[in-house]
Amino acid sequence: MRDHSRDNSATPLLNWVAYSSVAAIGVAAIVSGIVISGVSLYRNLTSGVSRQPDPTEPQIAESVDLESKNLACFKESHSAIAANGSVSDTDIRSLQPNERLDIESAELENTITSFGERTLIQEEASIAQQIENRSDKLKNFGTAKKQGTEQYAVGQYQDAVSKFKAARDIYKNSPESLIYLNNALANQAGKSYALAVTIPLKNGQQDNDLRTSMAVLKGVAHAQDEINKAGGIQGVPLQILIVDDFDNSPKSAEAVAQILAKNQSVLGVVGHDASKATLAARKVYESSQLVSISPTSTSAVLPPGHTFAFRTVPNDIAVVEKIADYLLDHNRKKIAVFYEEDTEIVSTSYSEPVKESFEAFVNNNIPNGQVVKEFNLADLDSDKRESFISSLKQLTIAGAIDTIMLVPSQSDASVLRALETATLSRQLSESLLIIGNDAMYDSRISQCGDTFAKMVAVSFWDMNFARTNISSIPLQFVRRASSSAEQTNNSLWDTNDIHWISAMAYDATMAFGKALRENHPSPTRTNIATSLSSARFSIDGATGIVKFDNNGDRIGTARLVKLLPTNAINQEDAQYDFQPIFSE
Repeated sequence: MRDHSRDNSATPLLNWVAYSSVAAIGVAAIVSGIVISGVSLYRNLTSGVSRQPDPTEPQIAESVDLESKNLACFKESHSAIAANGSVSDTDIRSLQPNERLDIESAELENTITSFGERTLIQEEASIAQQIENRSDKLKNFGTAKKQGTEQYAVGQYQDAVSKFKAARDIYKNSPESLIYLNNALANQAGKSYALAVTIPLKNGQQDNDLRTSMAVLKGVAHAQDEINKAGGIQGVPLQILIVDDFDNSPKSAEAVAQILAKNQSVLGVVGHDASKATLAARKVYESSQLVSISPTSTSAVLPPGHTFAFRTVPNDIAVVEKIADYLLDHNRKKIAVFYEEDTEIVSTSYSEPVKESFEAFVNNNIPNGQVVKEFNLADLDSDKRESFISSLKQLTIAGAIDTIMLVPSQSDASVLRALETATLSRQLSESLLIIGNDAMYDSRISQCGDTFAKMVAVSFWDMNFARTNISSIPLQFVRRASSSAEQTNNSLWDTNDIHWISAMAYDATMAFGKALRENHPSPTRTNIATSLSSARFSIDGATGIVKFDNNGDRIGTARLVKLLPTNAINQEDAQYDFQPIFSE
């Protein structure tokens, strides 16, 4: 899934405000445009259908009220908050990615990496003021955090600890502050082991990248905090080097990997994010024998045989197998697939490969299964829109399809186009099964009442599943990562929601933690790789048992969830949430 070079994620994106503490400035405008254009869209859908309906054909809705239902529900969640973070134009981070890479490696390293001596997520202060209704108090957050980095930079770690604690007291949802706090405490202890985490900040201009970065950091910060509070690695605390992977491109990732490969204090890397970036970095890590564990790169095309490359997230094959198995179990054989096509301008690097893998799996594993038609979601925002709508309408009326398969990329626009398609499909026929990839596992959908009820989506990790897991680790993770009533004083964040990316990043960090313990007191890059590659290696993580196969892939499968009412006293008051599908 996660591939931001695919124009990314979310994500599921889950609760964008709670998970990543970030809101997209332009999303409300996009959604508003979809809602307005959607009204005329449905007028087109219902026009020209004058014959009496055949009871054997899908039932077509006569009217649609998009302004009060459906996608209108997204307006409130995205227009209420705007993140106006800015980055100084006087430093290297203000340069375009290709300009940055022309800078000397040492100077670049001193700008895009930090144990606590500089703030990389400069947007956090303004984000905090926008999200919280305590703007006067939160003005002090940025000041306290900046003072902490200044004290850290000159080796005044005790003062840095005090300032980072103050920043956390003001604004709890800052993973960068928690990591720097634990790093400062580790420096006071003397010896420490270091891991790096790469995050795609892209100057904060790409909201998807910033949301992903925050989710990754929350998972890594959670694991570091847990490890160090339990006594570290046999008494040695863990430090985290945060690295700005800027635009998530292969070229950027390769430059970052070269910097980390030369830094001998770094024993492992949590990252990268986009599959193309991960692949480019792997080549460098392989030659320098530096282990990387990606919590988000899912592409099935990543070549096997990398001794030093692992991932905690299942790959795309696991996704398509899970979806195809569900279709087979429910006798769904006529499928329309909606995906995002790569262009010269935008490379999704995710949607098309998943679509192709899915079609191949359907052809080989579902008797008489057929992908009846492919739709490019981008056509909804082009002069091909009318043709897109007309073709979907004709297929549905003719009964030529029984399933809508949504495979958007992780970009805001792509997910919203998929949601518009889901609304279209639901209006055309309630009997159509709507099923989607992990990008459709999005908490915004659950805020739309019954509009998307019974939609099925892929979930790499789900809080409801964690709460019902027989293992205690997922439940403990949920309790400490969310501010539930019984855990408010002990929770790390001021939120009730957890992004699946955070859970995967937590597991990647904890896997490194176990490998470090196995090789204490002399862990090296090579013996860490040997530990992770062992058939005996496993951890009981937030997402379940984490084991790796010979290719470094996560052994396991994706899960499916369905949007269902959680308190259906009556239809109007029902609240909806994605619930794990254990059996049907």
